Amino acid sequence: MLEWFVREFSGHPIYQVILLFIVASLVLLLIEMSWLIARAILRVRLSAAHYRFQQNLAKKLFPALDNDLEREAWVAAARKFPEMTVRRFLEPRILGTEGEVQEKVVGVYVDVGLLDRDLKGARSRWWHKRMISMRRLAFVGGPEHQELILELGNDSHALRVLAVLAIGRMGSDEYIYKVLEGLDLPRRLMEQPIFTMLNRMDGQRFEALMKKWDRISSPQIRKILLVVSAHKAPGVCADWLPKAERDSAMEVRAGAARASGMMATEKSLVTLLRLLKDRDFEVRARAARALGRRRELTTLEPLVEATKDSAFWVRQN
Repeated sequence: MLEWFVREFSGHPIYQVILLFIVASLVLLLIEMSWLIARAILRVRLSAAHYRFQQNLAKKLFPALDNDLEREAWVAAARKFPEMTVRRFLEPRILGTEGEVQEKVVGVYVDVGLLDRDLKGARSRWWHKRMISMRRLAFVGGPEHQELILELGNDSHALRVLAVLAIGRMGSDEYIYKVLEGLDLPRRLMEQPIFTMLNRMDGQRFEALMKKWDRISSPQIRKILLVVSAHKAPGVCADWLPKAERDSAMEVRAGAARASGMMATEKSLVTLLRLLKDRDFEVRARAARALGRRRELTTLEPLVEATKDSAFWVRQN
């Protein structure tokens, strides 16, 4: 059929174009079919490797952690499997353990060679590879990787947040301050990982960080530190509240209102009453909500006045 088409219509320019289009479509179809077949073969091989791994090595990991010879044998056997198979097994075990057991599992992760690949991926020119590598380094990196992680903290916003998590887990006080000092959070959704990291910090390290509270340039970070300190270090928080309530950034004043609402003291009540008259309705709304939660008779009159506020969110809170 194709030979007949070429013989009959090759002299017409329009049909030559159609012929080229058909040939190109057939070539693309063959390429796509080849790609799908290759993907299917790869998936079958990975599934088979995963099954063999589960049968031969999965149940032997934790018993091998306390025996050096068994551990070395396990690592040597794991290296013969595809990287993805080993990762899919080890990563949930790292996240699902803690303390000494987690450290031993991370040691196996390092010995298999996965950490070296993460470090290489962290320097990749491709953003998604750097992102994946940083997510892993946040849980398996050590103090010796602080400089690299701090360097990656100058990348995109998502990578900066992951850098904070990594440094918060393994870094020194100096590095934690460095990575927080230069961090900016353009979206509220990015705040939760910072809350989590700060809540997990040791009390003394957190108080040492709070001593530098006013040196941190990001209003969002100063707000988060205030809120966390309200329950983690109330005395330190109370010392910073007078300065926080006069801060030029609305976010910090709103954070002062939220932190004050978490401390049932006379000073925090005075702070809330002042913030209830703030120039920004977001701060007044936060102060009104905090006052309402205190359930004290002295807050009734200010709350009644807040119901007459020109801003809907203040009246609603």
